[in-house]
Amino acid sequence: FRNGGKTEYMRIDSAGRVTMPYQPAASASYAGADLNATSIIPLNTGAITRGGIAIGTNAFTVPVAGTYAVGYHHLATTTNAQITIRVNGTNINSGAGAQTQVTLQAQHSNFATHNLVSLAANDSISFVVTLNTVHGNGSYNRMYIYLLG
Repeated sequence: FRNGGKTEYMRIDSAGRVTMPYQPAASASYAGADLNATSIIPLNTGAITRGGIAIGTNAFTVPVAGTYAVGYHHLATTTNAQITIRVNGTNINSGAGAQTQVTLQAQHSNFATHNLVSLAANDSISFVVTLNTVHGNGSYNRMYIYLLG
């Protein structure tokens, strides 16, 4: 990998884990119109990626299998909203993927959700509004994902 004029190396050990340096990681943000329930949150500004994670219009795609830390930060007032993580277009909300939703019961000016998600190579992660409205105008909604080494 070329990074600022120097070469960095990513290794995969015998168990298939990617090791430092240059762990796969990415972040992106959303700014725009308010998003209602069932809307996928776009990844439309401030995209940063390294180590092979691809950022599409509304999903991160990972290059290698592993346990990824996945997070969403919302910096704007909203009420009774719910954000759910999707893997390959399917909501994670039960079983091994439990605890992947954040629900706001009253107004909050800042909320976040952080989760560990086991992914296979080429799996995609997206975020969807599953209840009420997430405000986008004048807000800074940041999504990120990185592989735990």
